Amino acid sequence: MEKNISENKQGTLKELINSLMLEIEKKDPAMKAHATRVANQCVLFAKELDRPSKEINQIYIAGLLHDIGMVFIPDNISSRKNGLNESEMEFIKKHPILSEKILSKYDVLKEILPVIRHHHEAIDGSGYPDGLKDGDIPIGAKILHIINIYDRLMTNGNNSKPSSVDEALDGMKKLSGHTLDTGLTERFISFIKPDETNQDNRDINSNPAPVRKEPEKPLDNEEILKGSIKDIVSGIIQKFRNNDLNLPVLPEVVKNIQDVINSPSSGVDKLAEVIEKDAVISVRLIHVANSVLYRGAEKIHTVKQAIPRIGAKETQSIVATIANKSLYEVKDKIFKKMMERLWKHSLATAFAARSIAGELRLGDTEKYYFMGLVHDIGKVLILKTLGDAHYKDQTLNLDDMIAEVRAAHTGFGSSILRKWGFGEDYCRVCLLHSGPKFKPTADKEILVTNLAGNIAKKAGFGVTSTPDSINISTLFSRILLGIEPPLVDSITEDTARRMSETSDIFH
Repeated sequence: MEKNISENKQGTLKELINSLMLEIEKKDPAMKAHATRVANQCVLFAKELDRPSKEINQIYIAGLLHDIGMVFIPDNISSRKNGLNESEMEFIKKHPILSEKILSKYDVLKEILPVIRHHHEAIDGSGYPDGLKDGDIPIGAKILHIINIYDRLMTNGNNSKPSSVDEALDGMKKLSGHTLDTGLTERFISFIKPDETNQDNRDINSNPAPVRKEPEKPLDNEEILKGSIKDIVSGIIQKFRNNDLNLPVLPEVVKNIQDVINSPSSGVDKLAEVIEKDAVISVRLIHVANSVLYRGAEKIHTVKQAIPRIGAKETQSIVATIANKSLYEVKDKIFKKMMERLWKHSLATAFAARSIAGELRLGDTEKYYFMGLVHDIGKVLILKTLGDAHYKDQTLNLDDMIAEVRAAHTGFGSSILRKWGFGEDYCRVCLLHSGPKFKPTADKEILVTNLAGNIAKKAGFGVTSTPDSINISTLFSRILLGIEPPLVDSITEDTARRMSETSDIFH
């Protein structure tokens, strides 16, 4: 009976959270996306700090709901990040109090209220709403403040332009010691970029509200917001952060081809030499050259013959596609079907991104192709880890699993690409492609990838969505790119055709 009572409480809490998050989404879908990213990052950082399990769960919920008060801020104020006058800024500064007032009606949320109210306090007393100083600010609020600022910098920057990781961390260093807690900020920087800080020499006891290690007990049903799935996904990401997760990597040939193509002195011979070092990719490339897409008068037998027929840049894309396909392989039957849908969605997104870039004359269309190909790499590697580890043996709710993976994949995918040595433009695409709202200053690569992903869904290559559920005409990415609906329809048809033509090559 006690177990049933706990499960009922857990279900009630989940329903309440979902209901409140729906209100945030109605106000601004981007605000919900921000809250989800912040909540997930809070969990990972709090675990890094060895905070107690109950506190970690409370910080997670606070991360989801910290901006619920913004629902009652006028749209003409809440939608602007810069240029607010003094009276408008006072409206913004009321949102922690409004959030606390809204959530205080629910007894089940009473323990998170101090974190909600004080997540904009500064350690020098210059924050709001109460001007608390260092030792008086709850540690959960300090953590939430750090993650909140980091996400804002990574998605909006100081001038509505996303910052790189280094730029964001430099900005946080400048806030350390007066706005942000010095010890926690140092820990966060080393958490994001562990190789740049000597973790053995960090002095966390300099923090007046020290991060203390406490015995951790397993979460019981009352403490877990979303059951075992959230814990599993968070654990996967935490292991990656700690370099304890053996994830697959793209074959070396992908990077080597990029180096060859970027070298002005390299030609077909050098490119063929690099590709031929990988026998599997070589065979597949020759097969592609002889397919209906590229077939000429004579049959191709060697890589050196295949490259001129396909073209050097498209050869690079095809090799990357072949290499990426191997990342989607899992033994578990439940995950295999999902991974097949995810692969088709990624490939269709790549085709659509290339077409959009070509129509808009954005330059290197193969770069956009590859961005489309890897935009969901975070989902791929989380699901691959789940499948390969046979988590199917546990009682998993498929809908909960998809929701958790969707919530965590952007930040995780961005970190994966950064670890693989990709540039910040690729990492930002992974982090920000979901949208759905974008500013006019958003990177073209992000807008193209978002639109391409929706075109892929409209063409019938969604993971969970159906074509009828996609309304491309209202997408911010389409509007900002200036692509008219007839052209969208043409690209959608072309994407479906390309997927059909490559069904025996890449699928």
